[in-house]
Amino acid sequence: GRTCDVDIDECTGVSCGQGGTCIDKLNDFTCICAPGYTGQLCTQKLSSKFDLRFLQGEPDTISYAVVRDIADHRLTPLTQLTLQAWIRSNKPQGMIAVYKAADGTGFGVKNPGDIEIQINSHTVQTGLDISDGQWHQVTATWTSQTQGVTLYRDGQLVATYSNVPGSSITTGGNMVIGQRHESLKMRRKRAIQTGVAFEGDISRLHIWDTVLPTDVITKVIDCQSEDSRIGNLVAWADVITGIEGQVEIVQPTQCDSVNECSSSPCLNGATCENKIGGYQCHCPGGYTGTRCDVNIDDCVDNSCSNGGSCVDGIETYTCVCPSGFTGRFCQEEIVKCE
Repeated sequence: GRTCDVDIDECTGVSCGQGGTCIDKLNDFTCICAPGYTGQLCTQKLSSKFDLRFLQGEPDTISYAVVRDIADHRLTPLTQLTLQAWIRSNKPQGMIAVYKAADGTGFGVKNPGDIEIQINSHTVQTGLDISDGQWHQVTATWTSQTQGVTLYRDGQLVATYSNVPGSSITTGGNMVIGQRHESLKMRRKRAIQTGVAFEGDISRLHIWDTVLPTDVITKVIDCQSEDSRIGNLVAWADVITGIEGQVEIVQPTQCDSVNECSSSPCLNGATCENKIGGYQCHCPGGYTGTRCDVNIDDCVDNSCSNGGSCVDGIETYTCVCPSGFTGRFCQEEIVKCE
């Protein structure tokens, strides 16, 4: 300007990649990158090929991961969201993830043995138990328009909850994974309430500022395409920079693990299906059990007549008849001619 009163917009002609936002500075600019990306122009994709293992072993250590200043450049509050994560734990209690803004609004998911969803000051008790030591994909959605919350496990709808109060959630706050939000201000674990610390593994936690379509949620993503679906509020790749305490970075991830069927765990001609962190055996007729190692007793629902003894076979049975009787079920009396 004529009197040097106009700040030149350094963002003119600058394109921050992947939906990043350009912030003008004095003779400079900064790109605020979308979750999962970094670099001056947000062109570098961060790797999400890791799991986090929360141990909570040392009595004087608070273990958690934190993502700070979430969407702090956003001017409008959240009125809907989707949180999705892979979780493995055999402990019924523990904070999985919690977000809180400066004004106290927020959301969270806790307690693998009885999943609770928190929207602002309201808690939804779902009764869902995933504390079996196996990997489970958990997805929770919320929208203020209908005051509704939905919960999915492994791509299957568990329940829908209505009349969940909360008009909006302010952005710019911090998300804590594995502990309650107050742990950011504490230095010693003895100040943490019993049962708050999460113990187990968490992977691929993503959060979106919208409710994902049902057909997207119900299609459990396989390992090869999982990394392509990135949350626009929180991306799993951003979590690795905020680790505190006894949190192990596990690599290779569950997606990079070996083929669980390579050891041929399924027996008796069963077909093995490789799954994330495990396998499933599809049994042939006559067998059941996790490894198809149990022969189904066909004598349970069948009986032999006239005191005959049932001998179980594979998807069949045989009646051993007493003297004087014959037939498949020993139903025919042998008549001797005189």
